[in-house]
Amino acid sequence: MNLAASSGNRHYRTLQEEAFDTENIPGHIKQQVIDGTLIRKIDNSLFDPARVPYTLPISPLSSDKSDTPDCYVLKASQREFLKDLPPGVEVTGRTESGDHILNFSGADSSTNQKEIHQIYTRLHKKLAVSSAGMLPAGLNLSKLYNSNHHPRGIQIALALETGANILGAVPEVYINADGYKPSISKPGIGNYISFAKAAGAVKGILGDASLKRHTAVYAHGTGTPQNRQTESAIISKTAQAFDADCWQVAAIKCFLGHPTGPAAGDQISTRWVSGADVTTERLQFNLAHQKINPADLHTILINSKGFGGNNATGVLVSPQKTMELLHRLHGKVACSAYEKKNQTIAARSQETSRASFQAN
Repeated sequence: MNLAASSGNRHYRTLQEEAFDTENIPGHIKQQVIDGTLIRKIDNSLFDPARVPYTLPISPLSSDKSDTPDCYVLKASQREFLKDLPPGVEVTGRTESGDHILNFSGADSSTNQKEIHQIYTRLHKKLAVSSAGMLPAGLNLSKLYNSNHHPRGIQIALALETGANILGAVPEVYINADGYKPSISKPGIGNYISFAKAAGAVKGILGDASLKRHTAVYAHGTGTPQNRQTESAIISKTAQAFDADCWQVAAIKCFLGHPTGPAAGDQISTRWVSGADVTTERLQFNLAHQKINPADLHTILINSKGFGGNNATGVLVSPQKTMELLHRLHGKVACSAYEKKNQTIAARSQETSRASFQAN
């Protein structure tokens, strides 16, 4: 963040020449660090996570009585929205099945939109998750280049204008549940889908040869009997389906352990690939560090396997291949301009890293 510079022995100076050490960090520096943290509470300048607009479908009350033209039914499972109904809307009873009856006769005409089969009313709800990946506070990428018609996601991906260090690219992340609901009692088909989609994305972006011979896998690697069996089978069958030569597979959790003690106990006795139930066809499991020429590794498939829950597989493209893609997308002139800007950024990053290393 370039908030301070090291003066040695864990002592620092702010840009205003204010001295401090690691035991006595100024309050304003702490706040700047919090504001610049990439995973933090969603900033209200984007939207309020405690009050997100929600469009709720409600159906007309089926009745032969002529005195219910303004009555509609809200499902009992959606009762959380009763506390935030529009002005003038009243709950007047229950149906035989227990659903709520809403009377709109006292509401403003703009509150609801009547259609043939149902109406929709505008409500608000609180998000279950209020923290997410954020840009540093005050950083508005749309001001750094001509960003007309660019949504926020594209603004973030067009690191070329600033000359920032490019460490890779994440073109796709696929998420699929194992069953018809977020959690079931055993692993299902979800990870087959997410992993195959990710492999297909690599093939579509970098080509068949890159997927077959220049792709590696970071497995979830829980190591429990059922997960090691199912995840290894998923990776192996995907490799067979795409006719991959032999994917290198690593799983950091197999070495660091699992946050749940009982699950980690199985790892202590067997490790991930020592079990006979682990599928190894077209896979090379690395139980020790193995040097790989960076030029030979184009992409990594990063897998997160849910035990009967949600599964996610992301595609991580190497820095070299990312630059090739950017050359193809933006052309030689734009990338040459980036490289000139990046020289200053790279030199500053090296200096900061060197100072931090010396200070510690």
